[in-house]
Amino acid sequence: MPRYGAAIASNGERAVLSGGATIGTANTDTLVYSGLLGLIETIDPQSLTQVFAANAAFPRANHTSVWMRDGLWLIGGRTSHGLERGLLVETEIVDLESQAIRRGPDLPMPLIHLAAALHGATVCEFGGIYRAGRLYLVGGYDRNRAHAIVQIYDPSKDTWSAGPPPPIPLSAHASATSGDWLFTFGDYQDQSAVYGLSIRSGAWRRLTLPFQPRRHVRAVFI
Repeated sequence: MPRYGAAIASNGERAVLSGGATIGTANTDTLVYSGLLGLIETIDPQSLTQVFAANAAFPRANHTSVWMRDGLWLIGGRTSHGLERGLLVETEIVDLESQAIRRGPDLPMPLIHLAAALHGATVCEFGGIYRAGRLYLVGGYDRNRAHAIVQIYDPSKDTWSAGPPPPIPLSAHASATSGDWLFTFGDYQDQSAVYGLSIRSGAWRRLTLPFQPRRHVRAVFI
């Protein structure tokens, strides 16, 4: 389905697409149509086949998502219910096998156009040990301005903390982690911006990469 403002994550085998807003819809005098979707689909990276997986509790767009062991986390973004529209602090955790939904940690502040990445998740298959790692939320827009912030959620303590702020306010960008690095790609204002954060040292630096300048980009490791 054509859409914009969707989020994408990976469960290690497939991409998981969630939410977004349909294109070409508008309200009329007799019909209120939000155009926002709660639809969640999986995409096979080889065949590009899309399969329905679940429906979220909130229709969302301009949100972010990340995959953890307990399911798909839907974070931030905007929603609508009839004539009421607003930004979300609610996090949903969706089990794609059972389609069960439970509430995750509320965001410290409601934002759209933010980006999420997971760092430090480990699995020991023989011992059955799983460490969830920490969730990094980078930047975002509150409908007034973009923010140069990093918000870190530690699931083992159920707490949020502030991380090293990026060099510039970021929105409409993507983020992903590899090893002990977190990367951001694009920005609403500076579309060519690519930054790297050393999670060990807490230092940011701008990177020179063959990245096509753009905004509202998505990135995921598969």
